Amino acid sequence: MPPRTVRIAPEHVRALRRLRGYPTQMALADASGVDQTTISRMERLAGPYELGKVRKLAETLDVKDLRVLGVPEEDAAAVEAEDSLSARLARLLGLDGGVKSASRNRTTGQARKRPVVRNLAPGAA
Repeated sequence: MPPRTVRIAPEHVRALRRLRGYPTQMALADASGVDQTTISRMERLAGPYELGKVRKLAETLDVKDLRVLGVPEEDAAAVEAEDSLSARLARLLGLDGGVKSASRNRTTGQARKRPVVRNLAPGAA
């Protein structure tokens, strides 16, 4: 089972923030949805931090491999294995190609219906 929290390398987060063009922690916080105080801690302390927050930060910084943020090899490998298993299961169940999760009702899980657009041109039935 992958870890729910992971440790990171603070200097990697700091360097990547600057490298990716986020001049301030607040700019990165706004872009990632991770609280500025958490980003401040991430730039100073190794953690541990919630995996979800580390993933949000990685996505914003365009980091595909969590090892780049200093996540230990065994934790990163466990996360990758779970992601791979989830993806295989979704493909097996036919959930990978159709409607994206953002277009599903969060309560029922059913796909949202597309709005009907009528032709409003004069003379159209």
